Amino acid sequence: MYKRILHATDLQKNHFAMCEKANTLAKYHHAELFLVHIVEIPQSMILAQNLGFAGLIAPAKEDAKIVLKTVGEALKIPTSHQFVDTGIVRQHILERATSLKCDLIILGRHGEGMLQSLLGSTTYHIMQHAECDVLTLK
Repeated sequence: MYKRILHATDLQKNHFAMCEKANTLAKYHHAELFLVHIVEIPQSMILAQNLGFAGLIAPAKEDAKIVLKTVGEALKIPTSHQFVDTGIVRQHILERATSLKCDLIILGRHGEGMLQSLLGSTTYHIMQHAECDVLTLK
């Protein structure tokens, strides 16, 4: 059913378990799995970058690449299928899914409460605007 799956990981405490679930789903569907992590730039950092402090983002991005590479090696996901971007998380996930022609986006969810709180504003936004199916994992 699915041929190209994008899993957006936040690299937080249970990220590897989420990546394993995404990998299992991709194998079940004989689909390609792509991993993406977005290093979100806080508003204060955007101002700092405009003032010439662009190097402040580089260490976070490099750390994320190392972690994602380790996950990729453990799950046998090629480096060509691993992406670390910087910017607005929801925007970059949607753009990456479109550019890779993915037919499924897999996201983790956090928290409890009303729908938007349950899913998180990023997940909720992606569910509303994605051109493909979206699956949330807990």
